Amino acid sequence: MGTPLVMIVLAVLLLRSVRNITQRRVVPKDDAPPIAIIKGSDLQCIDSRLTLMLFLQLIIAITTRVPYAVQLVYINITQSWPKSPLRIAIENVLIELIHLLSYTFFASSFYVSFITNRDFRRKFKNFFRKLLIILHRREIN
Repeated sequence: MGTPLVMIVLAVLLLRSVRNITQRRVVPKDDAPPIAIIKGSDLQCIDSRLTLMLFLQLIIAITTRVPYAVQLVYINITQSWPKSPLRIAIENVLIELIHLLSYTFFASSFYVSFITNRDFRRKFKNFFRKLLIILHRREIN
């Protein structure tokens, strides 16, 4: 249960920091050329992509970690209760499904990045194009 709360706090702090940066304007001195000029629309685009990415990660964190926390509470409450073999088997299957669901949180960052980040998708496509070219050349030779 702590993971979603920590993610929410960190997401709010990160968004506040990014929005403060987008609102600030750095003016170079007369003799120094500007190091990087980023348009306001580009910063807003980055801000919206970051917001979407954090929102998706929070949804995934909540849906994958809350069942695990509920399962831990349930196990602690029913630990001393008498249980039939069928009930124990059902609980064990559900525990394994919840563990499997909780592992998806760690794998989801790739998919969230793939969905929300255009540059990441472009690099991913270029990587596979190069890989296909290399494999095609090996087949020819």
